Amino acid sequence: MIDLNARTSTLSKMFLQSRAVGKDTTIELNNIPTEWNNGTGYFDGAVKGIELDAGSIAYGISANDRLVVIVGTHLGNIVLFERFSGGDSSVTVSNIARGIDSILFLDGNIPESMLEFILGRLCMDNIGKRLVNASNS
Repeated sequence: MIDLNARTSTLSKMFLQSRAVGKDTTIELNNIPTEWNNGTGYFDGAVKGIELDAGSIAYGISANDRLVVIVGTHLGNIVLFERFSGGDSSVTVSNIARGIDSILFLDGNIPESMLEFILGRLCMDNIGKRLVNASNS
């Protein structure tokens, strides 16, 4: 089991807060596949590397000690991760599926307000669930 409480990164804090209030299906990954890493430190391969139901979340620690959180949507995955290793990074970056990139304009460090929007801390449902609810309305 991954001890996220020992990490002090912005992403780990926001993820723990969202899990405290959310009812999301959460899958802990024992390891993040090395083929998801594109060689520059980004996890392009995770966008299509795991199939998640809309609203489900998978997370794990990469081989170089970075938290990776994957949120499933009906348009594809949103991959959030610590930019730097060690568990104390204040920089969170992403890879996102085509289709979502026209909804979410994520570039560079993702602010806490956007992490709350994606992970669902404020309104309890993460973006995967909210997108499905919106398309069914």
